[in-house]
Amino acid sequence: MHRLPVIVPPDSLSAEALQGVIERFVMREGTDYGKQEIEISRKIDSVKRQIHAGRAYIIFDPETETTTILAANNPVLKTLLPAIKTDNKKTSS
Repeated sequence: MHRLPVIVPPDSLSAEALQGVIERFVMREGTDYGKQEIEISRKIDSVKRQIHAGRAYIIFDPETETTTILAANNPVLKTLLPAIKTDNKKTSS
């Protein structure tokens, strides 16, 4: 049975767990943003603000047991949201 990715609300994580998820994401993504390098701490703060503002989402994939962060306007997230909502409706009936 294929399990769909889950959006993880940031307030469902402890402060330490949220910080760890964001740090791992930033370290995977790197800090090369063109001509100007951005300090890791500044990128972590930026990602945290985006999550709390609803401009980015924490996604957990139970199939691969991995977590990532996607921008709200990411096409992948846009395709996941209807599937997640549809799956939740099916399982709650």
